[in-house]
Amino acid sequence: MSRASRQACARATEKIAIARAAASLVRPGTAIAVAAGPTTFALAQCLLDVPGLTIVTNSLAGDQLVQTAPAASTALPIRWC
Repeated sequence: MSRASRQACARATEKIAIARAAASLVRPGTAIAVAAGPTTFALAQCLLDVPGLTIVTNSLAGDQLVQTAPAASTALPIRWC
């Protein structure tokens, strides 16, 4: 495995650890805002089973991910400039 591959794997492991720690703070029936990005996408993956959770996000990938989960829902705000 190349050095770059090892670093990418290490970063992925770190992102998942951060996401799990943040997900542990989220309670059922609440709403949270999640920005776009690889770490916050990992967070969204960790939140799929939180009942009654609403995730407000600007991430199309995050929105699509959460739409597949029965327990959570998303709100994708639209901003006109």
